[in-house]
Amino acid sequence: MNPTPSPRRIALLTTQIDNEGYSGALIDGVAEVVRGQGHVLFVCSAPVSDSLPHYLASWKLLEQGRIDGFIVAANLLNHHFTLEVMERDIMRPFLPAPVVSFGIAVEGLLSVVCDNRRGISDLVDHLVHAHGRKRFVFMKGHEGSSNGQDRLLEWRAAMDRHGLPRDDRSELKGNYNIDEARARFAAYLDGGGRCDAVVCANDSMALGVLQVCGERGLKAGFDLSVTGFDNRDYAALSGIPIATVNQPVKEMASTAARMVLDALAGESGPLLRELPAFFIPRPSCGCHDLPFEAMSWVGREHAARPIEALVREQAEEKYALLNRFRMLRRAGSDLLSTMDNERLFDVLVDWLPRIGSSRCLLALYEEDALGEFPSSIAGQQGIRVRVDWENGRPRAAWKPDRLEPAASLLAEGSGPFRGGLTLYILPLFFNERRLGTLILHVDRRQDLFLESLRDQLSAALYGAWLIRRRREAEEKLRAAMESMAEHNQELSQQAHRDELTAVYNRRGFFDLAREALARKAPAGMKRVVFLMDLDGLKPINDLHGHKSGDVALLSAARLLREGFRQSDLVGRLGGDEFAVLTQVASLADLPLILERLAARAEAFNAGSGLPFRVGMSFGTAVHEDPRETLEQLLARSDAGLYAEKRRKKGSGAPPVRGA
Repeated sequence: MNPTPSPRRIALLTTQIDNEGYSGALIDGVAEVVRGQGHVLFVCSAPVSDSLPHYLASWKLLEQGRIDGFIVAANLLNHHFTLEVMERDIMRPFLPAPVVSFGIAVEGLLSVVCDNRRGISDLVDHLVHAHGRKRFVFMKGHEGSSNGQDRLLEWRAAMDRHGLPRDDRSELKGNYNIDEARARFAAYLDGGGRCDAVVCANDSMALGVLQVCGERGLKAGFDLSVTGFDNRDYAALSGIPIATVNQPVKEMASTAARMVLDALAGESGPLLRELPAFFIPRPSCGCHDLPFEAMSWVGREHAARPIEALVREQAEEKYALLNRFRMLRRAGSDLLSTMDNERLFDVLVDWLPRIGSSRCLLALYEEDALGEFPSSIAGQQGIRVRVDWENGRPRAAWKPDRLEPAASLLAEGSGPFRGGLTLYILPLFFNERRLGTLILHVDRRQDLFLESLRDQLSAALYGAWLIRRRREAEEKLRAAMESMAEHNQELSQQAHRDELTAVYNRRGFFDLAREALARKAPAGMKRVVFLMDLDGLKPINDLHGHKSGDVALLSAARLLREGFRQSDLVGRLGGDEFAVLTQVASLADLPLILERLAARAEAFNAGSGLPFRVGMSFGTAVHEDPRETLEQLLARSDAGLYAEKRRKKGSGAPPVRGA
């Protein structure tokens, strides 16, 4: 008896789970085929970003896990990356596993696309022949979008084929965005632009154009035709049903899934499958008399549905949507108000059954040596499983809080990944920080809110991490401050000391001297500033070198320290200029101090053995007026110093003398 084959593991790579219904149709189409044949589908959605490493980091787990085949939503990724980048960095690295490019044909790879050009061609022909439109505007999608470029090129070709005018002003950049389309079309009208038809590269932009028409009093379908592309659900159900080109997303997705499974089964087929796209006329283009059943087509093979059933279905969906929104808001509030990881995990597990989840695996990356979450793929080795939950209870198969290699997270048998399931892989990010990965199985009707739940959980995890880091930092800061207090005095001294002579530097001398002068002098004492200049430093440097000049400066500083009291302030103001702030009981002591300094200098020169003399010239000033600043005091000392210099130069006398 042959053993039952293991279910295949298929991965769908997309940018968003919720994308105005587009991704929903994509996921449904793939899931129906994959799950219907008993296989498991992983839907991997990365936070929207234009950073390639951001996406590659999200999908690294798929490359490391045993995934059998891949479907890449290339048309959605193309909004962020060029086809060359997608092919080289995203799709081909998954080879030799089967890889299907969805929405864009890639040479040498399995691809499924729709006939964009035929859809635009039929649309323009209809507007020209059925409604007589002659002045067209085209609302473009993303500049780098291959599908958007195909639609633009076919519109240009159709304009030329019909002999209709077109120029740069008739091509507006809507960027596939409703708000951008609103702004661009409003600016076009404000600039004097006039048209009778607006062809939009998607339905969302068509909705934005219709809003501007309503604001400006223009009647869509009468004054001008407005058309979209894709045939989203809201296109048929908007206030003015939007004429559009049907892109058979779900059928394309089912085809992509069958192509992957056929390749895994060894069945060969064409590399490229192209599905037809067809135009659907509706009131926004001017077709007002069509029955609702004709306007609500979602595919030629689908039977028309009664309007009552559609309205009832929409009402039920709206009610369910509001309930899911309320639950998400409450779950987000509980998560964001919990700033402790362990409590956070409990809150998540408590909410899982309420959001329709029956499987959950949450794993967080190990922090690096600096305590940071990694921002790149390189060096990322460890991932710690914190929640492993299935059907209301923890799974015994994997012990919680167990550290595992990141590559093993999707390994077969490592988690709740049985066949017949759709599992959503939601990388947890905060800005560029990679926090971990959340893997969930939920009912299809609940997946609309998964990305919001992911964002709230990421914010809560990062907030808890920041609080823990803050507490750790506070502890380290407290210890550092205690240590710093012991060294503050020493550091302060070092900051105020001259590096060469070890006396105070200019800043240190000025700070301490100003503080001293601001205080009242002790009774019977007078404060005096001595300004000293080293004699002949330049000749010493020129004849004996700068090292000898440094020796002369060091010697002068030492003579000053030894010639004054330890409590006096001695500082080097710069170059060969020194200053001393002292206090004397009598002004008659000043000549004695100068004579003592001269005697010390002579004694030093007699016994130093140096090839030069150390000579000093002084100027002095007594601080008697409390309003006199330190700068003014030094200026008076400087005048006396230069008088002494002139006297020495005139007499050639070496003695040190005060002024």
